[in-house]
Amino acid sequence: MLCGFLKIKLCIHIGCCLEATNHRFQKRPAKMWTFLSDGTSSKSQIDYILVREKWRHSVKNTEACNTFSSLGSDHRVVMSKVKLSLRKQKVPPRVIRYNFNPLKTDTQLQNNYAVEVTNQFSALANGLDSNDATLRYENLVEAINSANKKLLQPTPRRRPNDPASDPRVVEARDDLIAAKEVYQTSPTEEARVLVAEKKSHLSSSYNTVQEEARLPLRRMLLTGARTRRVGD
Repeated sequence: MLCGFLKIKLCIHIGCCLEATNHRFQKRPAKMWTFLSDGTSSKSQIDYILVREKWRHSVKNTEACNTFSSLGSDHRVVMSKVKLSLRKQKVPPRVIRYNFNPLKTDTQLQNNYAVEVTNQFSALANGLDSNDATLRYENLVEAINSANKKLLQPTPRRRPNDPASDPRVVEARDDLIAAKEVYQTSPTEEARVLVAEKKSHLSSSYNTVQEEARLPLRRMLLTGARTRRVGD
C-alpha cells in the first residue's frame, strides 16, 4: 500500500510529470501481473515502467514477460517497446537585406537596375495571363529580388555592442592587470592603493560605455513617446 502511494506521489510531483506506461495498454490478466508472492502465491502488479509525459506517445507497448524462472526472482521482467520520432526544429531562412544607398547617387547603377528588373519581369510574364494582377505582382517581386541579388551588396549584419571590447575598457583592464602584477611582486600599501584605483577606473569606464550604448535606444523611446503624445 505504501509503495503504491509513493509511486503516485512520484508521478504527480511538480516538475516530474511521469506516467506509468503499464496502464496505457489493454492486456490479458496473464500479461499484467509482475509479482508472485512466495507465501500466498498471490499475483499483483507492482512493477512499472515510468516515462515523462512528453515521451508517452513514443511507447508502443508495455507488458510483463511470461517466464522468470531463470532469473531466480519473484518478480517478472517488464518490457516496453519504444519508437522515437525525433523532429528537427525548423529554422526559418535568414532574410537577406540589401544596401540600397548606392542607388541614390550612382546613375549607372540606377540604369542597370532598371534594365535588369524590366528584363526579368518580361521573361517571367512571357506567355502568362497579363490581366491577373496577383500574378503580375508576384512576378514583379521576383524580378526585384533577382535584381537585388545580382547588382546590390547585402547589408552587413550589425553586431551587438560589446562594452568589454571597447578601447577604453581594454586600456583600463590592461592597466589593472599591470597594477596587480606590481602588487604581486611588491605588496606595498602604495601598490595596493594603485590596484584599487585601477579597479575603480575600469568599473567607471565600463559603465560609461554601457550608458553610451543605451543612449540611442533612450532617444528612440523618447521620440516615440513624444510622437504618441502629439497624436493623442
